[in-house]
Amino acid sequence: DLVRSRGLGDVYKRQRSPGADWRKATYMMGSSDMRPSRQRRAFWLNPTVMFLATAVAVLGVRHRQELRLDGLALLTIGVALALWPVQEWVLHRYVLHSSVGFIRRYHDAHHADPDDAQKAFVPAVVVILGVAIGAGLAEISSRFVIPSLVYFALAIGYEWLHGEAHRPGRRRGRYLRWVKRAHMRHHFVSERRCFGLSNPWVDAVSYTHLRAHETVLD
Repeated sequence: DLVRSRGLGDVYKRQRSPGADWRKATYMMGSSDMRPSRQRRAFWLNPTVMFLATAVAVLGVRHRQELRLDGLALLTIGVALALWPVQEWVLHRYVLHSSVGFIRRYHDAHHADPDDAQKAFVPAVVVILGVAIGAGLAEISSRFVIPSLVYFALAIGYEWLHGEAHRPGRRRGRYLRWVKRAHMRHHFVSERRCFGLSNPWVDAVSYTHLRAHETVLD
């Protein structure tokens, strides 16, 4: 059974050595009996992903005449791609692992039962709020159309990547294996480490990364 200590530096470990646990978790997490086609269907039918995908489709169709890949649009996409990993790290470190009651309870539920795919998704109510803000800004000014679309698309990508990090089996490609190793260390070695997901380099520059040989909380 999972053994848990309270506080920001919660450590989830099994009664065997922590180092072996996260390596085993890399292959054992998730519902292994679900076929890939069912996994894809479950992903796209999740309310969080459905809201985001609908927002992308509706916003794109409604403002299709304003979608031009000019210099400003390319700059916006580049900045969004660069800042997204930083946003992930900040929100994970300072919001999801904060002491705010309902936020902490929501994220604790995911850590306590990481096999439950539904607990891995951002709550739909948060997504609805974000979509309302992005769509509202796009209605105010066309300059916000592409940023909102990019942000919604990145959010879908984040949900998919988080699911891949929790799915059982060895991931294809070095990038997905890198992402999964780092995220499993966050779950099974130390909650104080490895806050990034899509690009764990933020952990490296903020000294919150965890090397393969490190198996205990500092």
